[in-house]
Amino acid sequence: IISTNHLDVLLEKVSEMLEQNDGHLPIAALAADVCNLPLDVCLNSVLSKERLLQLSSLLGNETNVRIANLHSLDGSGMATRRELVTSAYDHERAKRMKEKLESAQEPVPLGPIIQDLMWDDAEALERIVKLCGNADGDAALDGTVKGVGDSATYVPNSYLEKQKRSVEEYFRSNGYVTVPFITSLGVTIGDSKVSFVTECCGQNDLDDNNIVELPNSVINAKDIISPLEGSN
Repeated sequence: IISTNHLDVLLEKVSEMLEQNDGHLPIAALAADVCNLPLDVCLNSVLSKERLLQLSSLLGNETNVRIANLHSLDGSGMATRRELVTSAYDHERAKRMKEKLESAQEPVPLGPIIQDLMWDDAEALERIVKLCGNADGDAALDGTVKGVGDSATYVPNSYLEKQKRSVEEYFRSNGYVTVPFITSLGVTIGDSKVSFVTECCGQNDLDDNNIVELPNSVINAKDIISPLEGSN
C-alpha cells in the first residue's frame, strides 16, 4: 500500500526530473531508481491517469504529460522504450520536424526522422497532418502525408504539381497516358483515371466527351481516332 503523501512526494521528484531532462524520462528507470517499485505497480499508482493530471498541474504553464513509446536506433537495431513526455517535448520535436520538411523538394520517408528525433509514430504523424492542413497558419507545411506507420511519407505539394505537369505533357504529346507511367511518378490516381488526367491538364481545351478510360490507360479519342479517320 502506497500512501497519498508518499505519492505526492514521488510526483514532486518526477516533476523536477522532467524539467531537468528536457521533458522526458524513461519509465523503467523511473520505476526502479526513483520510485523503487515494480514497473506495473509504478504505472498503476504513480503514473495512473489521475496522477498524470496532477503531475501536469505541478509543471504548470498548461503542460500536459503523457506516456509514449519512443523509437530510436541503437547498436542492435530499432529500440522502443516507454517514457514520460511533456507537451513541451512534443512541441520541440514538432518544430524540428517542420524544419526538416519545409525545404523538401521530393517525398521524404518520415520513419527515419521520427526515430532520429526519438519521438513516437502516433504523435508525430498527428502533428504533421495538422501542420499540412493548417494552410493559413505560421507553422504550416505545404504538403501532404501519404501512408501510415512505417510507410508514412511526406510529399511536398510542389513535387505533386511537378509530377502532374509531367502527366499533362505526356498526355498532350501522345494523346494517351498509361497507368504504369503515372504510378512510376509516385502519384496516386484515385477512383477515376479520367478525373485525374483532366485535373492534371486543368481541363484547358479538353472535351470530357473525348476522354476515354481504358483498363490500363486514358486516351483522348479525338487525338487518337481523328488521324485514323483522315487516312481513310
